[in-house]
Amino acid sequence: MTYENKHIFRDGRITLYTRNGRPTYHARLKVDGLKGYVVKSTKRTSLAEAARYADDLYDDLRYKVRHGLEVKPHTFGSMWKRWLEANRQVLSEHRIKYINGTGNRYFLLFFGDDSLEELSNSKIAAYWTWRINYWTSPKGLEKIERAQKSRSTGKRPYKQKLGNVAKVPAQKTLQMEQSALRQVFKWANGHGLLGQVPDVKAPKLNKALGIVRRPAFELEEWQKLYRFLRVWATEVYDSKISTKRRPTTLHRWQRELIRSYILFMGTSGLRPNKARQLRWRDIELYEDEKGRENLILHISPTTKTGQRECVPLKSAARYIERVK
Repeated sequence: MTYENKHIFRDGRITLYTRNGRPTYHARLKVDGLKGYVVKSTKRTSLAEAARYADDLYDDLRYKVRHGLEVKPHTFGSMWKRWLEANRQVLSEHRIKYINGTGNRYFLLFFGDDSLEELSNSKIAAYWTWRINYWTSPKGLEKIERAQKSRSTGKRPYKQKLGNVAKVPAQKTLQMEQSALRQVFKWANGHGLLGQVPDVKAPKLNKALGIVRRPAFELEEWQKLYRFLRVWATEVYDSKISTKRRPTTLHRWQRELIRSYILFMGTSGLRPNKARQLRWRDIELYEDEKGRENLILHISPTTKTGQRECVPLKSAARYIERVK
């Protein structure tokens, strides 16, 4: 390689040159506090413009060195990988699962190869537009169709159909992604990878799009459910013979267990995974001033929201006793 059109600035600390007969100028910088040289293309063919670019780059590098910031350029993908490794021990298993899924499915797909210098407010705004329309875009629809045709293999024993994917994400989904991005960017800023935290704010979706909150039971629906369970646990209607018959002992045991579980979930408000991880040692019974039994549930630290105590409605104690 031969240096051509060589120009020296700042007492030899900045050298501009072209090479191999091409018009683009490259910069070679020598910054106090850094070993060796920093070599980077200016992507300019004008000497004046290349000189301004190199001058700004030199000042940026000096600032980073003085303030202990990292000089090595990072992409969003490399930053994401470093953040995940640094925080793997402090995040719950379920938070890691969510972060991995969302990161691979959306963040890395959109930001992956972008340098951190490109993470401007306009770039973040473009992400939300892309994210909201992703599953209705040709690429998203093609991905859904391909997943539906996929077959299970030894390495992937499950068949992913993407059947539950929302064509338009819920407002809560965007807020969760907003929280994850803010967490990553603040960490990167604190570790000198990112000079300034961009404005990460998810847009409010138009209600005209038909986006609603997750469905929940109305009071009448809940009453209808628990009244049905009361009957269903003891007898069943057989439409073929048009008579009522009692279930077997095993079936009744199973139905009573399901009934008690549903009533407990309704009176405790627990997430399914929280209830799944409960053990008898996590359930504390105590009597109030009127002699009524109440519960305190000690939630496992491996759940989504971490270790905590939950106080359900008083009737939950009765359903726990049924299960026991």
